[in-house]
Amino acid sequence: MLLKKVGAGTLSSPRSHQEVDIVRACKEVLASVSDNLTALSFEESLMDKVLCACQRIIDGAQTVLASEGKTTLHSPRVHPMLQLVADVPLLASHVALWSSFFDGLNLLFLHDLLAGAADQVKIVGHQTTSLLQGCDGYLTSLMSESSRKLTTAVLSLCMICGELSLATDSTVIRLDHSTKGYNTFRLSRDVNKHFLQGCIKFAQQTLAGGVSALKDYQTRAMDRKDSTDPTQ
Repeated sequence: MLLKKVGAGTLSSPRSHQEVDIVRACKEVLASVSDNLTALSFEESLMDKVLCACQRIIDGAQTVLASEGKTTLHSPRVHPMLQLVADVPLLASHVALWSSFFDGLNLLFLHDLLAGAADQVKIVGHQTTSLLQGCDGYLTSLMSESSRKLTTAVLSLCMICGELSLATDSTVIRLDHSTKGYNTFRLSRDVNKHFLQGCIKFAQQTLAGGVSALKDYQTRAMDRKDSTDPTQ
């Protein structure tokens, strides 16, 4: 037990080591915020920040799962849980801010992509809650299922990010390995893979739409030619 001085010669009620561990973990989470404010972070686009948040959430979920239910609010290993709880709302705020940037654009496909991103964030939040419930009750099966669904939702969001990056012509410096400060935080192969799959999907859909429109215009042109041909 730890005793805290309140005044001259007086002591407050003892603080448990559990409380001290939680306070220490909170301080570590806050310190990580300062550590993330590197020169590179000021050059990042909002897309970069979303991808980085996605990566931290995946890493955090895997760390919590690796504890096999031993990480609870009453254990000294609360830091990964607190970091995860901090990153999920941060991801939600990034996506909400993202949506506000393009709110004035009356483009159906863009609206659908942003709505899809918001849906995945909701799933991430729900599965994070489920994961923590598994930790609290030492339910390893619930932890495994929640972690799997959480990771799937995050990677789906990364794929939507790829589509949005081309749709909005967003810069993503985290994909440039030559960027100064890149090695301080790397996106995993899975995050990169799903992001690029989203880029490919959007490019293919755009190309298919262009080809379809071209054929339609060609058909219209032929119809007009036939209707104005004096020999017909």
